[in-house]
Amino acid sequence: MRVENDRSFDPLSRFEQNARDKLAAEKSPLDELLAEEEEAKQLRARHIERRRLAFVLKKANLTAKLEQCFLLLYVQNFTVAQAAKILGVSNVRVRQMRIKLKTVLLKAAGYVGRNPKRGHLDRPQNMTRNQRRIWRLKHREGLPSKEIAAHLGISLRAVNMVLRRVK
Repeated sequence: MRVENDRSFDPLSRFEQNARDKLAAEKSPLDELLAEEEEAKQLRARHIERRRLAFVLKKANLTAKLEQCFLLLYVQNFTVAQAAKILGVSNVRVRQMRIKLKTVLLKAAGYVGRNPKRGHLDRPQNMTRNQRRIWRLKHREGLPSKEIAAHLGISLRAVNMVLRRVK
């Protein structure tokens, strides 16, 4: 906060100027509460992420070498060259292990065979009107995909894509 005086006022003493600067630099109680709340949210999110990761790692059944590679690359944030030196393998092998880790973890998390960016539509409120209509025609009325496509005037591929995404 900038403190200004015009010429009609006496100049501020050094003590007054320091006191005003100190007051201007302090956070308000509201800012402190908001910062604490945001920090608590971030801490909770990190805790949830760690629990999910621990569950996926347990489910993945990694080999000892893959687990060691995971710890070096993702937990301790070593470079590929440093990890290769510690593991006693080449850089190429570490990169191959990284790819293998990714596929194993995605498989354990249940993301194999689907695009994680285009998640499953498991609840009707997450579906559009057309998606709900396609789902209803397929599962409640038992129509084949070809008839649904003809009935709605859309391509068979579009119907199959929706049915693949909907659980």
